[in-house]
Amino acid sequence: MLLPQHRESACVWTGHHIEALNAQLALLLQACHNSVAPDWRTPDWPPPIQLYAAPLAAGFGLDGICCWPAGQALILLDLGVLEPQHWPALLLHEYAHALSGQPGHHPVFQEILGLLSMAMGLEINGDNWQSLPAYPRRRDRIAFWLGAA
Repeated sequence: MLLPQHRESACVWTGHHIEALNAQLALLLQACHNSVAPDWRTPDWPPPIQLYAAPLAAGFGLDGICCWPAGQALILLDLGVLEPQHWPALLLHEYAHALSGQPGHHPVFQEILGLLSMAMGLEINGDNWQSLPAYPRRRDRIAFWLGAA
């Protein structure tokens, strides 16, 4: 959890690095858009998705979240949970939620995630739709936001 004494340091570090983080996330989001087969794309492709990095409270038990305020998908990823090489896997999971248009790991979500994973060359663990693929998590999820990871 981001303790009060860490908030200022986290805000300062994030402020100095937000443009670079946003650029990386924009590239990852574009890779997700590009991985969707042309016959799945709607005329208004790509879909309206906002993507942000945010330190999520560990107590939530989430590495990322997707919701749909005001008719567009909003994806929040806690980049401090994973090493950068695993960020695409986390984004892909939330992106599948965005494309399915609803929460939960229902069959439509699973189908979309499976197709996207194959298109992007990521392995999925079909027995555990909660964390696809099963990426290793960092011990200290706050260290990244303090510039120490």
